[in-house]
Amino acid sequence: AQLSEPYRKISARINFSQDRIAVRGDIPMHPSQLLRNQLMSFFFFLLCRSINFGALGSIIGHELSHAFDNQGRQFNAKGDLKNWWTKRALAEFKNRTACLANWFQKFSAAGNRENGQQTVGENIADGGGLRAAYTAYNIWEKEHGPEGNLPTVNLTSQQLFFTAFAQVRPFCQPITFHSPARFRVLGTLSNSPEFSQHFHCPLDSPMNPSRKCTLW
Repeated sequence: AQLSEPYRKISARINFSQDRIAVRGDIPMHPSQLLRNQLMSFFFFLLCRSINFGALGSIIGHELSHAFDNQGRQFNAKGDLKNWWTKRALAEFKNRTACLANWFQKFSAAGNRENGQQTVGENIADGGGLRAAYTAYNIWEKEHGPEGNLPTVNLTSQQLFFTAFAQVRPFCQPITFHSPARFRVLGTLSNSPEFSQHFHCPLDSPMNPSRKCTLW
């Protein structure tokens, strides 16, 4: 089937009771939508693994992370609703979750402040998905060697990874428990030490706070 749009809406879901993740087959989108560069359509699948990991990889990682968010953690490996965490692990999880909820609470749009408690599950998954995809990409680079730079794109492969993560967020269908795309990007990347390292963000700047909220 031909794509009638330059990209298709991304759809991925996790089923806790069945312990499964479903990813739509039409997730790959027109690469020019990712970096606004028509040359990318040639390099996207062949050479640019950083974009694949940053975009599709972080989406899959997002769904995997839902298995350990404020809802998914209540299901065991068999998909049964059961408290299987130790008291120490649960206390640490709640402490880190509160940090993340308070972090997103500072964002506001049109006079309305973000509800960090309501969106914390999705924000946990965004951060966990980013970390999982970044780890996987670094493993790939160690096995295959570093990627070369793309023509006309003044970004390293690591910077491309984070750029792909950021630019794929607005394509996700907004639902009640998601933060607005802008907050998802800013909130997640500002809590990523690797992002601030590769983009050389000064310490205590908006995108590199000295105190970060991370779970995994």
